[in-house]
Amino acid sequence: MGDTFHWKLDGLDRQRFEAYTKLLSLRHGGQASDPVTFEPHDEDLDVVEPPDDNDSVVGQQLTSHDENEIKRAFLDRLSEVLSSAKGGLHVAAALMVQSPDRIEISVAKNRGIKPKDKEFTEVFEKVLRKIPNIRPCASCAEYDELWGLLVDQYETRINGYISDLRQALDPKQLEQLKQRRLEENDEAIDCVDKFFVLLHDDKTDVNNVLLPEAYAIRKLFTISQFESINPNKPSVGRKIYETINLLGRLRGAFWTFIRAAERVEGFDQLRLRCVELESLARASSKKKKKTLKTRAWTVGQAFKSLDLPFTDDQTNALMSSGAGKVHVNTKSKLVGRFDKLKAPDDEIHAEVQLVLDLARRASSFDDAFKYIGCSKRSCLLCASLISNIGSFTTRGCHGKVYGLWVVPELNNLSTKAVESIHSAVQKLENDVKEIILGRQGKLIHRAKESTIGGSSIATAIPATDDEHLASLIANRLNIERQHAASGQDMQSTSSDEESLPSQMAEPSETKESQGECEECEEMTDRHCSLCGTDWFCSLSCQSKMGIYHLFQCNARPLTTADYLYRSCLSDEFPNEIEVLEDYGFNRCKSSEKPYLLGVYIGLFIHMDVSSETVDQWRREGTLLENIKQQYATIPPRSQGRYFPWLLRNPHVLSGAAPAPSPDAGADEMQRMVDAARPYLEGADQGTEYAQLAPAAKRYCFLFVAVTASNQHPPPTEYAQDMWYQFGFAACVPPRWGGGVVEQRALAHAEGALGAFYNALLCGNRVHRERAADLHMPYDGPADRPTCSFREFWSFWSASLLPLLFDKYGYGAEADAQWPHLRKFLSTPPRERPLVWRLCHYLAIWDVNAVDTVPVIREAAEAYGIRPGLNARDRLMMYEFYRRLIPAVDPLQLDEACRKGRLLQFATIHLENKFDPGIKGILVRLDLSKRK
Repeated sequence: MGDTFHWKLDGLDRQRFEAYTKLLSLRHGGQASDPVTFEPHDEDLDVVEPPDDNDSVVGQQLTSHDENEIKRAFLDRLSEVLSSAKGGLHVAAALMVQSPDRIEISVAKNRGIKPKDKEFTEVFEKVLRKIPNIRPCASCAEYDELWGLLVDQYETRINGYISDLRQALDPKQLEQLKQRRLEENDEAIDCVDKFFVLLHDDKTDVNNVLLPEAYAIRKLFTISQFESINPNKPSVGRKIYETINLLGRLRGAFWTFIRAAERVEGFDQLRLRCVELESLARASSKKKKKTLKTRAWTVGQAFKSLDLPFTDDQTNALMSSGAGKVHVNTKSKLVGRFDKLKAPDDEIHAEVQLVLDLARRASSFDDAFKYIGCSKRSCLLCASLISNIGSFTTRGCHGKVYGLWVVPELNNLSTKAVESIHSAVQKLENDVKEIILGRQGKLIHRAKESTIGGSSIATAIPATDDEHLASLIANRLNIERQHAASGQDMQSTSSDEESLPSQMAEPSETKESQGECEECEEMTDRHCSLCGTDWFCSLSCQSKMGIYHLFQCNARPLTTADYLYRSCLSDEFPNEIEVLEDYGFNRCKSSEKPYLLGVYIGLFIHMDVSSETVDQWRREGTLLENIKQQYATIPPRSQGRYFPWLLRNPHVLSGAAPAPSPDAGADEMQRMVDAARPYLEGADQGTEYAQLAPAAKRYCFLFVAVTASNQHPPPTEYAQDMWYQFGFAACVPPRWGGGVVEQRALAHAEGALGAFYNALLCGNRVHRERAADLHMPYDGPADRPTCSFREFWSFWSASLLPLLFDKYGYGAEADAQWPHLRKFLSTPPRERPLVWRLCHYLAIWDVNAVDTVPVIREAAEAYGIRPGLNARDRLMMYEFYRRLIPAVDPLQLDEACRKGRLLQFATIHLENKFDPGIKGILVRLDLSKRK
């Protein structure tokens, strides 16, 4: 084969085509047509339940998805995972070719496959091949390997979504939601409350707790339930729901990949190949050199080709979309914008790469599955081209046109393939020309390019061993889906990184007609003209948009400085890898990061320096110099404590390597152990930790090492079990006067006890060290006597630790703050009530922890959370105890459980306000205890 597709074929002119697409890309932000969703239930396809839902490969009757739907879901989810960062440069696509004995999937990205993507695809292929040959099991090694691989690939997006959620779920907003709580929405608000606590706890296991929790929310709730959290402003709940949906979709992708591998023939011989941008460009490099010498068309040539006079009036008419003010309404403005668009020689969209690669390799387009998975909805040009070439569809088209778009010249094609591409490009150019001439002045709403890609209904079937119950649940969910589809048509398409415009996201009867201007707070009926969200009374106010609106608007591309500014507003460390690198956090010690954040908070918030300015400083390489100049404008006494620290540590921003640290590269735990050696006495100071004897001394020394580093053991650390053995269970939760166990409150209680132990062992050392770091005099309280390590481990091993508290004057403080701590620590471990392990279960914050943590299994079973419970009942019981324990004395609860009076006890303290299903479980539990 030697046939070539090139732009000199009859009827084609690359410069003319580029001129037309540039014109469309400059009109109304490139929105050339209304958006189209090819799959009406696209949002449902990524929620494919885990294999323990009794829906085996053979027994597919419990779901409504056929094999083609699973294939489409697989391709879309794979594309999303490959698109591991936001932005058009990272858009990915996937195409499947299935033969009788294997499946071949090709993947591509807009700017080519990166080394990390190649590594991911190689490992992903090997893991997926194993899945069809193993017995379905929710905790098998292959599943764990797949999950770890997906999390590693998607880390940047995960961090970004967590950051977005922390903005949407701020404490003030949550408090308002609680105050406006409606009884019928208790479950949704409680869910937000629980997730809020998880989200703001730095100790939360993101991979194994936060992401599965977000996924569970996708299954349990609909967007309408979240919108009704605040009926006066449904956009509040909608934004929260959409962002949680984004965070949870990776878990949905995980189960989709497993189900596809189990159900679709050929995955045991899967081949995953990368289509690279360079391979397409290399084949026509000589042609490209000639093309680059050809001058691009001017605006005047484009108008002449369209048989239009090049006048101000015609320019205004042509560039108008009927959506308001036209920003390129004169000849001079259009020429300036048009000439700035560079030649699109390397802008080959992922979908185009895939169909051209297939054209070069296959004898016919008919060999492929007629669906291309995409991480975002396709642009208008891609959607049209792939449809005309091989009748391919994608998840949808957002209707936008980009000036940076091209079909490259390509050789080694069959004659039939060249004819198909030639014909498709000709038709595409005619379509573009018709749009330019036929849509003048027509109102077209701007559409978002992304999709959440998940529904809370879908095929969500809780795990259960009862086939009859599974079928009942499946029927109920299908009815809910049909009801939601008929009543929520306007909400079938959701945004990815951004909220939908209000006119597309809300039914007309709930659409808000007015709101406060985000800038001047005057009432207005005008939305942002760029994105259709938030209220701005004028273009002047809109031009002053705050950072939060900028993140959901397409006013300009986001920079790492914007992310840093947003973190400073919430007084939180940035999570984005690029931000940490660009602004020096990666060159700080852990203890110094708060100081650097303080410098930026002063810069952004107190000195009102814009993120655009800071970004310019960074790009120019003058960040440190300009920060110095900015702080120099205020008196030294007003510069705070952190700027002087920066002057002593300029390496964090200058890029120069800091002086080698003696502990650089050491394991974190080993550094803690080494730092705590002075607490040992005599020969023990030179003894390796593992050689300390007896075992109680070694165990307590590890706890002292953690405590002396100003930390405390987490409840999820099961091997050592220090969280439980040193009494954290007895302080979590105290009686907070009702409500539910909140992870934020748990973290505060844990932190308070950790600080208590730190004071007992270390005095005020932590506060003195921080003052020394900042070159400030220590002005805290005088040191109190501290106990020796020998005393600490000997008293603990004899269950006499409370007497040590009394000896050093801490006993009264401990008794007042944690009424049960003294008795807990004074009781031998085997004699402690099981209620404390129940508290441990709640502190882990994982409803399924009973399956993986043996030390809490006995307590969970004693309180009715048996292994045989289905997922729904287990979740109900977990939430029941989250409500009950804060309202009662834990020891009274333990007594009621032991005597078979748990139902009576709960009815009194919860005023009979809990699910009838729980009552049935408690009745059986009580009867078993009375025998």
